[in-house]
This record gives sequence, structure tokens and C-alpha cells, in this order.
Amino acid sequence: MNGPSLLREFGLDPSAMERISRFVSMVEQAPLNLTAWRGETLWRRGVRESLALGALLPALPGKALDIGSGGGFPGMIVAVAHPTWQWTLLEARERRARFLEKAANTLDLNNVEVVHARAETWVSEVADRREAFDVVTLRAVAPPAASLELGLPFMAIGGSLLLVQGHTGPRDLDDAASLLSRLGGQLSRWVCVDDNAMVAVVTKSAPTPPLYPRTPKKLGR
Repeated sequence: MNGPSLLREFGLDPSAMERISRFVSMVEQAPLNLTAWRGETLWRRGVRESLALGALLPALPGKALDIGSGGGFPGMIVAVAHPTWQWTLLEARERRARFLEKAANTLDLNNVEVVHARAETWVSEVADRREAFDVVTLRAVAPPAASLELGLPFMAIGGSLLLVQGHTGPRDLDDAASLLSRLGGQLSRWVCVDDNAMVAVVTKSAPTPPLYPRTPKKLGR
């Protein structure tokens, strides 16, 4: 799997593919240990899965939040592929946040804002971000129940949470059904994006109570 094959599969224009290729090079050359993926695996697990998740975005553009952006997968990749969407990449580790900020500037991505903060504190400190996003994405941030509690408070009513999970995802979300209901969300569907990953599409039909998200020790419990 490489750039040209992804271009054909997802219909990316050449400028988007060029930006993604440059970003992959930046990740591979970064002094930080951004990801253990390299070469073909980086393109398949990092880029392709991110693009497949981006294909689930609603037709009309809006505001999106990627919680725990890490090395930029999926947030940076989806922001390149869908430039009409405004993306906020939220990352708790300062060095990784600075890397993402530099990458966004280098790639001239005007639709990307990088925030260095923890989700459970930022949602309380910046009141106008609560229930302000049309889409929220999370990948490998926390166990499923904790991820729901981190993501739902940021979602506008009618919005979608795209939660990347492994094969145990359906069972894990069944276990968190009661919490999901309390958060104002409901599971809409599952979408397989790769042999190793599934995406839970969660919609929001009611406001999330102000007590959520709770402190890290209580998240998801």
C-alpha cells in the first residue's frame, strides 16, 4: 500500500496526497517516538484507517475534534483529506502537541487548530467548547467507557462520535450501555474500516450532564 493506491481508493486530489506524504515523512523523521509503525504498516494502520474513518464524516462540513491526537492519526490525515471541515487536535503531551502544531504550519493547514490540554479539564476551562462539535474522534486514547465519557461532553446534540475500536469493541460498548445513555448518546452502527479496526458511530440525542467528564480515576466507571 502506498500513496498512489490510496489516491485511487479514496479519490484524493494530488495536493492532498502530497501533503499526506510529507506528513508521513515528518512522522518517520521526528526525534519523538510518535508511533511504532513504519513503512507499509504506517500507511496501512495510520493513513488508510484514518482516511476510512474520514469517509464517515457527514456530507455537510462542520467543526470536528480529535481527542488524543498523538502522532496525528487520525486527526491530521482527516484534516488534510477534508479541508472544508474545521479540526481541533487535542493532545495532552506537550512535545507531541508542538509537533502537530509545527506540522500544521509546515503543511499550511488553515483548518487545523492544535490545543495542548487534557480533555477532561479543557472542556470545563473553555466553556464555549462544551457541546460545540459536530464530530468527535477518538483512537487508542482510553478504554471504551472512558472514551465515551471524554467524547460525549464535547458533542453537539445531533452530532457524531467516531470511536475506533478493535475486535472486542462491540462487547466493550455493550458493557458501557448504561453510561452511554446517561451521557446522552446512543450507538448508531458499527463500521469495519480494516482487518484490525472497527468504528463505533455514536449519535447524541440529549445534553450530557455537567458532572461529566469526571476525574481521570473515575472516568468510565
